Amino acid sequence: VRHPISLVLDNVRSAFNVGGMFRAADTASAKEIVTCGFTPHPGGSGEDKVRKTAFSSIDSVPSRHFLSTSEAVFTLQKEGYKVLAMETTSHAKNIYEEELFAFEDGGKMKPIALVLGHEVTGVDEKIIN
Repeated sequence: VRHPISLVLDNVRSAFNVGGMFRAADTASAKEIVTCGFTPHPGGSGEDKVRKTAFSSIDSVPSRHFLSTSEAVFTLQKEGYKVLAMETTSHAKNIYEEELFAFEDGGKMKPIALVLGHEVTGVDEKIIN
């Protein structure tokens, strides 16, 4: 059973970091990995390096790729996701003081997507706003 949590990788440069995210998503039973922009991804550029780090998790964690992070965020929001950027900014909120998870009447958790950014520049400011 996969939890309704998706990890969105916003132009992550390193294929090895992407592979590590696949392993973490597999361990946490996350629903999927969404790669965006130039992020190395299964079926695309850098797959061999992602696979080298991800091991079998690249085959067990569903993934999809979008040409832009804005397109991915828009699609996820249309699918009912609450989208949160994981970033340190002057407007950032403390995750321990926020209501991250929402539940439907039957107790089922509504899906959330966590956007993680480029290793140096972080999540694109347009996505945060």
